[in-house]
Amino acid sequence: MATDAVHETFWEGFRGAMETTPSDAWELLKNYMEVVLARHQFAAGAVHVDAALEALRETFGPADPNVQAMYEEHVLCCNSVAMQSLGGGSRRAFDRKALDVSDSHTVPDGPTAACFKDDAARKRLRGITLNNFACYFKKHGKLHTAIHYLEKTLKIEATISGVENPAGTHLNICAILSEMGRHVPAADHARCAIELLKHERRECTSNNDAKNGDSLLAIAYYNYGVELEHLRKFELAAAAYGKGHAVAAKELNPNHPMIHAIYQAMLDAQQRVASRKGYSTPR
Repeated sequence: MATDAVHETFWEGFRGAMETTPSDAWELLKNYMEVVLARHQFAAGAVHVDAALEALRETFGPADPNVQAMYEEHVLCCNSVAMQSLGGGSRRAFDRKALDVSDSHTVPDGPTAACFKDDAARKRLRGITLNNFACYFKKHGKLHTAIHYLEKTLKIEATISGVENPAGTHLNICAILSEMGRHVPAADHARCAIELLKHERRECTSNNDAKNGDSLLAIAYYNYGVELEHLRKFELAAAAYGKGHAVAAKELNPNHPMIHAIYQAMLDAQQRVASRKGYSTPR
């Protein structure tokens, strides 16, 4: 079926269902979303999805569980498509448009802000959207704008419980600040990530519900060491690398490249310390 025909067929069927049996419109919308995603036609289909959701919201109300589930699914689809587009391929021009759609649905006090299970659900989706905006701007070389979006993400993450990865947000900020040559605040964000991950591990252990975030903890220690080296604090850097290596060696496969990379960084930092003090370390 031609691209235009897919959208026209859906819209005609959807309007007919809304006039006769509105309950059938849900399945039509779900099927349509699956089709446009599979065909990589989400750019053209998003406007129809938005219009359909608006009609369903007006008919069933924003508190309807199906309305809330479909709005959440739509926002997640927008973010997924945007990140796939950002990664390359023929749809690169669409990555910003998909995020703009997601942004419009998750703004506080927006027309669809009440169409989520609760405000925490909206904030969680908004955090995902803002984080992906940061990825978009970073890829396009707008580092200050990327930092701005990540800082907004952190503020949202601080207001809700059960956030998936605030430490990851700190590490993303660390990487961008480092690229900008701002190594002091970059080190601060790496240290924040370390403390968050250590706290998470303690909480998981006490609740007997451990989640393996140790590889991310090893990365956080490594990034912290890198920033300390930029600041010429080689002893502290060597110590950070040592802690990261201990975590990586304990939790990862013995052949994992991260183990060797952190170990080598630790040796290099130790050699710098030794050179400063006038002696050599065994290699």
